Amino acid sequence: MDQNGSNRFEFTPIGYLKEKQNGGEIPTKRGNETINNGDGNDTLKKVRRTSMDNSLDSMRMFNDTSQFDDTLPQLNTQHMNRAVRNKRNLMDELKENAQTSNPLKEQQEKMHKLTTDNYNLRLKCNSLLKFLNNVTDEGELKKSLNLLDEVQDWKEKYNNLEDEFTELKKKYDELDIKTSEIAQNDSDINGSNKQSTLEQKVKLQKTEAELKQFQAQVKRLEKLHMDSNDTNLLESQKYKYQVDLLKSDLNKLNLKLHEKEKDFEEQEQRLYRLTNQLQEFDHKGGESLLRLESELEMKNTSIKNLEKELVSLTHGRQSLEAEVRALEKNYDELQEKYANYQKEYDSDVILAKNDKIRSLSQDKIELSNSIKKLNEDHELLKSKMQNVGNDKLTISNLEEELKQTKRKMDDAVILTKKLQNQIIDNTTKNTEKSSQRVREKDLEIETLKRKIEMHEEEYEKNIQVKIRKLEKENDLSKDQLNRQILLLQEEAGSIRESYERELMIWKDKCNSLSKENSKIQEQGQDSLKDLKRELNSKNSEMERLNNLIARSKEEQLEVNRTISRLQNSKDSYKEELKKIGTKFEYLSKEYVKLKEKESNMPYRDKGENQVLKEKYNTMKQRLLEELKSLQDENLSLERRLLDRSSRSQDNNIPLKTNTINQDQIDYYRLKYNTEVRQNNDLRIMNEYLNRVLRASSQHVRLDLLKIRNEVKAPIPSVFRSEFQNPLEPFHRRRHLRFDTVALFVLSCVRMKHAAIRRKWDEQRLKYLQRKITIDDGRISW
Repeated sequence: MDQNGSNRFEFTPIGYLKEKQNGGEIPTKRGNETINNGDGNDTLKKVRRTSMDNSLDSMRMFNDTSQFDDTLPQLNTQHMNRAVRNKRNLMDELKENAQTSNPLKEQQEKMHKLTTDNYNLRLKCNSLLKFLNNVTDEGELKKSLNLLDEVQDWKEKYNNLEDEFTELKKKYDELDIKTSEIAQNDSDINGSNKQSTLEQKVKLQKTEAELKQFQAQVKRLEKLHMDSNDTNLLESQKYKYQVDLLKSDLNKLNLKLHEKEKDFEEQEQRLYRLTNQLQEFDHKGGESLLRLESELEMKNTSIKNLEKELVSLTHGRQSLEAEVRALEKNYDELQEKYANYQKEYDSDVILAKNDKIRSLSQDKIELSNSIKKLNEDHELLKSKMQNVGNDKLTISNLEEELKQTKRKMDDAVILTKKLQNQIIDNTTKNTEKSSQRVREKDLEIETLKRKIEMHEEEYEKNIQVKIRKLEKENDLSKDQLNRQILLLQEEAGSIRESYERELMIWKDKCNSLSKENSKIQEQGQDSLKDLKRELNSKNSEMERLNNLIARSKEEQLEVNRTISRLQNSKDSYKEELKKIGTKFEYLSKEYVKLKEKESNMPYRDKGENQVLKEKYNTMKQRLLEELKSLQDENLSLERRLLDRSSRSQDNNIPLKTNTINQDQIDYYRLKYNTEVRQNNDLRIMNEYLNRVLRASSQHVRLDLLKIRNEVKAPIPSVFRSEFQNPLEPFHRRRHLRFDTVALFVLSCVRMKHAAIRRKWDEQRLKYLQRKITIDDGRISW
């Protein structure tokens, strides 16, 4: 048989299609491998598979035909017409170094492995679906997956219809060739072929109409899937927004807790200030009371002193009155003596004169003694009347008068001495002269006595006037002192009443402050309980989110492992499909040979050929079913990879996929570490705040008990000279120790290191996020 007859039934090579309807080109596995066309001159270059829409959410890969569809033999009408015209063999277009088919046992083992992997992937997919349905609210993900399954079913139907369409095209082309060859020899066969071609054309038109319907349904389902993806994106954004809201609520709660702490500190400072004011008021009130009491004591002592002076003045007045009485008695006695002297003198002049002189001397002695007594009494009166300044002039006048009287008495004594001498000298002289002189002296004595009486009366009058003045002054001073005492007593009573009122007011204020403090403590405890509940809920949510992140990371690692495993399995599937394609090509060649032999064989051997043809068709159908099952498994594996939101690239750039996976792992590790660090910080802050609140509430209770005890206790009579603050016992400590300063510096250094580490982590996260988004934008499926 010539070569042109064999060229009619040629097949395209596996994985290559010279003239594809969509105009695309399929890349080869090796970059340096060349593919020969029909002429054998032109070479196809490797073209990078890129698409404009290469994101995960894209539906482009479901619209594109699978690369395994290229393994099926597709016949083009133009190619067939060209083959009819040229009558050339296309066996040279097959791959070089094509491997032979594998044995059946190896194929069964591989099929068993594929089924086990498929079962495991189904279990993982179900677990992921359950997890994602639990995460989402209304099962939107399940709906989208159902829509994806439906789209995949329609795509499978579309692929089946395309396969049927290609087969019908092949059959139609074959029938056209057969009819063109047999039209000259057999008219009956030509009629039957025409009927079959008409039937095939009708079927083809029906399949084309169904195909258009399926395409419309596929577009509609793609739109639904896009809408579902949009809804999923909106829901993911909504969940992110909810997480942001929860974080903002947590920040607000932290701010509220900080404000409550500030209010609590302000209330403590207010209570401390009021207690200080109360203690200062107590101290001032006690000092004022002590000052008033000291003034009262001074007034009482002054009153007592004045009373003592008054008593002493009364005693002096009485003593002066007694002295005046004694002087009066002496004066009476002198008068009686003088009368007796006159009587004796009348009886016996000389004897009388002598007696008189003696009596005068005695009187002089007695007068001198009385003058001495008067001087002593005067000195006593001087000593007693020193406090009375107004009486000094009168006393000095009296002293001068007394001095004059003394002088006169001295003159009288001198005269008496002279008289005695004259009497002694002139005893012999005339008695008349002596009697006249005696009479003159008597007259002088009488005048002197009158003067003395006059002076004594004036002195007594002056003394009585002074005594009356002193009594009036003492009465006035007594009245004034009594009035001052009454005023001071009234002032002391009013001060005590005001102090008691202020004490009652401060006690009420302290009670109200204690009640307010208890209310504030209760409110603070309630708010703290609420904040603790909210913090616990937020911590539980954060723990749940951390668990979800950990699970998602573990699942991501598993998905990455499955990606690598599925990539390897995909390569093995490609190799197996190539082997099956070579086997199919071999069988097609055998079929062509048998066809050629059948055309050359006589009519009696057509029965055997029919049997062989049926065997060939059954083998072909079985192989096609195997190919279809492998294609379905490949599509399901790719769909599961898409559901797990994983990314992969061609076999030409494995290093880039590894770097992308490493970047994602670093990104999620850093994010997880930051979340764990924030949770630890929040837990430590919560514990510290709880401890501080417990300690502060305990201190406040103790301080309130101290204040109540101090308010209930009586006011001490003596206050402490040094002010002691019970609420702040270490207020006098000014100097810090070195340990506290060193710890403060160490904490500042640690805070700085933590801030720098946090800044580096944030920069690293931003860099990894940008890098991942850029790499995701370049991935092509």
